[in-house]
Amino acid sequence: TEKMEAFIQQSVQKISEFGPQGLANTSWAFAKMEQKFDDLLEVISAEAKEKLDEFETQNLSNTAWAFATLRIEDKSLLMSISEKVISKIEQCSCRDLASTSWAFARIHMPNDDLVAAISGVVGARIPEFEAKGLSNTAWAFATLGIRDGGLMDGLASQVMSKIKHSWSDGSMKIEDLATDLNGLTWAMEHSGFLTEALSAEILELMRCLGRTKDAEMSSPDKPPPTQIEKIAPEDHPGDAPILRTEFPDVVCVHKPAGWEVDNQDAGGGPWMSAWLMEQYTIDQVPIVHYEEHQFGMVQRLDIPSSGLVLVGKTWEGFYSLKWQLQTGNITRDYVLLVHNWVDLDGRVNRQSFAEKAAEGAAAPAKLTVLAHLRRADEEETPMSLVVMRVQKSRRGDLRTHFAGAGHPTVADGKYSEREAYLRDREWCARKFMHCFRLEFRDSKDVTHECCEPLPHDLRSSLAKLLPRGPESAAAVEAWIEGQRPKPWQDYVGLTGTDTPVT
Repeated sequence: TEKMEAFIQQSVQKISEFGPQGLANTSWAFAKMEQKFDDLLEVISAEAKEKLDEFETQNLSNTAWAFATLRIEDKSLLMSISEKVISKIEQCSCRDLASTSWAFARIHMPNDDLVAAISGVVGARIPEFEAKGLSNTAWAFATLGIRDGGLMDGLASQVMSKIKHSWSDGSMKIEDLATDLNGLTWAMEHSGFLTEALSAEILELMRCLGRTKDAEMSSPDKPPPTQIEKIAPEDHPGDAPILRTEFPDVVCVHKPAGWEVDNQDAGGGPWMSAWLMEQYTIDQVPIVHYEEHQFGMVQRLDIPSSGLVLVGKTWEGFYSLKWQLQTGNITRDYVLLVHNWVDLDGRVNRQSFAEKAAEGAAAPAKLTVLAHLRRADEEETPMSLVVMRVQKSRRGDLRTHFAGAGHPTVADGKYSEREAYLRDREWCARKFMHCFRLEFRDSKDVTHECCEPLPHDLRSSLAKLLPRGPESAAAVEAWIEGQRPKPWQDYVGLTGTDTPVT
């Protein structure tokens, strides 16, 4: 708006007049609004570095939180802030400690000295934290690589205790309690300290929270639903989503390419949430009408990809699926076409090549090579058809893993070189990535499977390629024909005897 632009211009011109609190509060406010104005934030950074000696601990933590929230990797500023936090570590509030550790974890900026300083004081102050602060701190510690079992167990014990207390006295909303539990689950699993007993306790508590929320939302006095624009005919990308498998508490939906799984990422595709609202009224399935519950959608697929997405129809089903996602208990199988012939020595499965992956980190997926292929009109364009099973991973790890290993996904506009992307789009309909199988449990612990053959546009694109030999030709034929996919472990893969076709 004009008022916002005028405010930003005035702030930039008068930034030297801002004190520590003004600098911290301004950056914090724009982060809360999710508004990233580079000119303003650059001068805030420069001025803050000049005045860091005057910053109180809250100013330091708020500034770090703001830049991390906006994903601004200003290493010079953040490292300077960390030095000041370390020097004032005994003065930091629990909120300062949680916010600062969260900030460095959010942008995956390693800082051993800061982690050591914060972890050194957190243990003695765990009872002072609120549940959210403890959950965020546990998540940050796990992300930053802390492997202190005693500390993590202490954090988990207090989070569970405070969540149960907050639930009993009604001091926190159920969705906030579930979010804290979800964060704790990921932190303990990622750090390797999630015991079977704790995992089962979290799952049961999540389901109890879900049942309580379901009862609450069965009342006619529901809060107003999220207002989402209906899908206009001109915005329709072609194929419509399809309800593939439906149960009382869970539904599995096929998302075609061009649709956006949620409306939090600026992408331009029509929203799956709007489509879900058309399928279910608020009285039938209320959860799909509320953005704060992700419209019931459990996992994401980016806009150019296609495949299966799980949606909770009840809060109990939704929370049960969220727990399964964090603990690796949802089986997710994908088929991809990637550049270059993937070696059959298993190198790509031995470690993560993802962006910012820790040294020696496990690969985010296990891959089986089905076929080596090339374009008919360009012999020097080798490609591989692969199937993979996703391990526990951060969003974006899959694509950067393959790109880092020298095998970017075909027609991936984000992680491929522009020239390669444009050449791919000459013959490939869109990014060649499809989630073809999910295996999961409903809230009654019954296991279900859902499969989705390769969509017609990717089948047509795949048919344009030449297989390297008969092994590759046989593997490709099944996908081109649209046969029902098998579980990942049932694919044998190339054996290395694929004699070139003459």
